[in-house]
Amino acid sequence: LPGWLQPGAAPRPRLLGGRVLPDEGVGALWMCLAMSPPETPYAGVGDLVAVCDPASLSAHAWGLFSLWLESDGAAGSDWMMKALAHLGTDEHARALGRLIVKWPGQSAVKRAQVGLEVLAGMGSDAALLQLFKITQRVRQKSLRQRGDTLLNALAAQLELSRAQLEDRLVPDLGLDA
Repeated sequence: LPGWLQPGAAPRPRLLGGRVLPDEGVGALWMCLAMSPPETPYAGVGDLVAVCDPASLSAHAWGLFSLWLESDGAAGSDWMMKALAHLGTDEHARALGRLIVKWPGQSAVKRAQVGLEVLAGMGSDAALLQLFKITQRVRQKSLRQRGDTLLNALAAQLELSRAQLEDRLVPDLGLDA
């Protein structure tokens, strides 16, 4: 873990009873998140999610991500972005999508590729919609290809064709079939 990262640096997660997660618990959460690839959380993440308030966990994850961006966004600490795959919300997916589109212009293509994996790991319709939009918008061929690969894999995982997945992502605006 980076030396600058301290338990109080991001909004503190709260236990379901309302108490703040102690420093030891925050450290355990960070270690579990650091060992979690976007597609599959480390087993301990589920245990911590079960005892913590979901809103406080997602706020903590966004706080970690923001600190990581401010610190320099080093690849060795990109677990702070990957944590969003397990603890992020739809709003975080939309915000991350906006950042991913900008990163190639800031010479951060590798970071953008990890961001695509995070969106795929989130798996919500909002996250998948962001992933789809990015594959349509970005000029960077490697990002488009990586996004397409992730979308194809997700479609296969859901036992859908790519076209069926894309249809699922189109907002229905409250209208029925």
